[in-house]
Amino acid sequence: MSKQIITIPAKNNQTDKKLKIAAYCRVSTEHEEQRQSLKSQVAYYTKKICDNPDWDFAGIYAEQESGTRIDNRNEVQRLMNDCRIGKVDLILMKSLSRFGRNTLDVLLMLDELSKLNVVVYFETEDIWSNDPRVKKYITMAAATYQEESRQKSEAIKWGIRESSRHGHIKLNHAQFLGYNRDDNGNLVIIEEEANIVRLIYNLFLQGYGCRKIKKHLEDHGIKTVTGKERWSTSTDYH
Repeated sequence: MSKQIITIPAKNNQTDKKLKIAAYCRVSTEHEEQRQSLKSQVAYYTKKICDNPDWDFAGIYAEQESGTRIDNRNEVQRLMNDCRIGKVDLILMKSLSRFGRNTLDVLLMLDELSKLNVVVYFETEDIWSNDPRVKKYITMAAATYQEESRQKSEAIKWGIRESSRHGHIKLNHAQFLGYNRDDNGNLVIIEEEANIVRLIYNLFLQGYGCRKIKKHLEDHGIKTVTGKERWSTSTDYH
């Protein structure tokens, strides 16, 4: 694909105004090296935006979230909302895969951003979202990322099934609400967290759905096992 200069249209014909530039950064795990990667991304884009005299710093949207679903990621939702109210003109991003691995989600978001006159630049791929020639590329790339995610998930499931078949059970107790391991590797109950688990089940038995349980936990300041203030309605409580 040949290089093409992309012109970002000025809003309301006010060409003298600086562009409002934001960056979206994401890593998919909470391992130390990934946390460092996220910090590096944030520092890199903060400097890149602030050093450009023609740009206004519109913020950094950064999160550690896994999975393919966009609606589970608070920061990308916050970014989209800020775009809808005119706070952002251009979004900088390390890679298309950071935006999402679900092809439909990615295309729907890019379509909405296009209607909002917001452009996304994917640095690794060196492409702009408002170049009509790259829509096919985005579709193919997003589909590839989605398939990689699916294959990884299947490989993990296969490994778990094989380990179980041989009597070996692996449990990520570091993110397992209500339990930990003792010095001998045995699961032990953490009573404080177990009370949260009991509360969740009691609310369910009272007829609460996932969203009402989520709201109850957040309204009462109850954090997840990883210390987050926001709970998820579509994944395990972690």
